[in-house]
Amino acid sequence: MRTLVALLLSVAGSLCAADSWIQEGNEAFYNLDYDQSIAAYEKALAASPDDPILHNHLAHALLYRELFRDGALESELVSGNNSFLRRPKLEPPADVEKRFFAGIDRAMQLCQARIAKNPRDTVALHALSVSFALRANYGFLVRKSWKASLYDSSQARKYDNQVTEIEPNNYDAKLLQGGYDYIVGNLT
Repeated sequence: MRTLVALLLSVAGSLCAADSWIQEGNEAFYNLDYDQSIAAYEKALAASPDDPILHNHLAHALLYRELFRDGALESELVSGNNSFLRRPKLEPPADVEKRFFAGIDRAMQLCQARIAKNPRDTVALHALSVSFALRANYGFLVRKSWKASLYDSSQARKYDNQVTEIEPNNYDAKLLQGGYDYIVGNLT
């Protein structure tokens, strides 16, 4: 009995620690301290390696750190008169790109395993949507691979459509759907 209690307390302690590191990572991310954000997300992943959301957080921080370093997070990126499209492709270090895609791939695998067990797992469906959206962002912002980016964006929208069918008031899913509709609407 003591062993079970110790195990449960250990797991609860890991979850609490992971939550703390997630909060630290989020605060650092939004303060543009991507190195600290990455370090915090890595600690959270060490405590909860099978959480697809954490893999997405880490990939997101890796992507934005490179965009920030290359000066690609300027407000002109989202303006109508966008010089970003004329800029050369970004060249992140190979190890960063490898870590980014490894995180996305792992998140997708974890989500798909959860969805195979429960097709109505809205957390996994939305996390899968976020993985596709992050990959679309990487394709658009780093590789300038428009067609692949549009495909991944469409996949993200598809999974969030499933989320809102199950949970009509899931505002995270609606936000991604709205972003997709806005971007695709501006392309036509």
